[in-house]
Amino acid sequence: GVRIREGKEIAVLTTGNLLADCLDAADDLARDGVDVTVVHMPTVKPLDEEFLSEVASKHDHIVTAEEHSVIGGLGGAVAEYLAERIGPPLHRIGIPDCFCEVTGSYEQLKDRYGISARAIAERIRSL
Repeated sequence: GVRIREGKEIAVLTTGNLLADCLDAADDLARDGVDVTVVHMPTVKPLDEEFLSEVASKHDHIVTAEEHSVIGGLGGAVAEYLAERIGPPLHRIGIPDCFCEVTGSYEQLKDRYGISARAIAERIRSL
């Protein structure tokens, strides 16, 4: 894993194209006084367990955000790893396990499925 932005309360772990959206969401949240760490996980398998343990030990919440189903991707791998250990609550952001519509622009689809910068920031605010 690669720590892109250092924060204190919440750690957002992402992979792939959503890194920029997570950084935008972190900027948005910073204006509200929410201090977010953003971590890029370049691989899901193998999962960087040592780095994940270190990040989890320093934050109150872990959020995963990915352009993938919440099942079988980064969120699933992190959930499986943390479930075997005591750690902060995990909140997964990704495409729900459903038949997804594929019409619309990339940005429209990210909004529809809650993985845009705005949606990521709103979800983190709800914590």
